[in-house]
Amino acid sequence: MLQGEEGTVQWDPLTFEVHYPMIWKIYALFLLVALFVTLAKLIKLWIAAPPFRLRQQANSSAYLKRLNESRTSLKQWMGCALIGWGIVATQGTGEISERLLQAKATGTIVILSAAYYFSPLLLSGLTVVLLIFLARWYLLARVQWLNQ
Repeated sequence: MLQGEEGTVQWDPLTFEVHYPMIWKIYALFLLVALFVTLAKLIKLWIAAPPFRLRQQANSSAYLKRLNESRTSLKQWMGCALIGWGIVATQGTGEISERLLQAKATGTIVILSAAYYFSPLLLSGLTVVLLIFLARWYLLARVQWLNQ
């Protein structure tokens, strides 16, 4: 319960209005860009050597170089997505802490509110990082197959 000017005000955590700051929206846009870049890199490599037809590029050092460059680039995108998540989560921690202090919330409601607030950000960030990781793993498998 919260104390208002007119007396006691009920606070229902299920109706807790989530306001996503601009930095979260920018991060969501960054995640979409990272996802599209990953897909574009895979499609370019698949055009040169479609899945299950890698033998066409078995002796091509240029294709192997493109694979390695793509792997390195995806590693950078993955790291940038994780660092961005850390920055946005840190900013969000400060914001939700301020809100909860103003609301004078205590007990488990604080933990539940923070989990509710951060779960979409964590899920979207880690999903994109997982997809980039799987693409990078796929490229590594191709490099290893070509090096045999």
